[in-house]
Amino acid sequence: MGEPRPDTPAADPPRPAVSVAGLTPMQQAYSDYASHALGCVSCRDIDAGPCGVAEALWQAYRRESDDAYRRLSSSGQ
Repeated sequence: MGEPRPDTPAADPPRPAVSVAGLTPMQQAYSDYASHALGCVSCRDIDAGPCGVAEALWQAYRRESDDAYRRLSSSGQ
């Protein structure tokens, strides 16, 4: 808990788990974002904030999630 952390990141950052059955488009978009953010030195630097690629991937995820919500809300009509 109070141990000092090394300044250098791990050689192989953790990756999100993916099922064998595949992901929905929304899940895939988030996985793309998370995989990038876990591996990008700039994104992992809390003082630097997310890089341009991460911003674009996040917006792609938001579009997919908004689309999924619209499809769910319109299917009940």
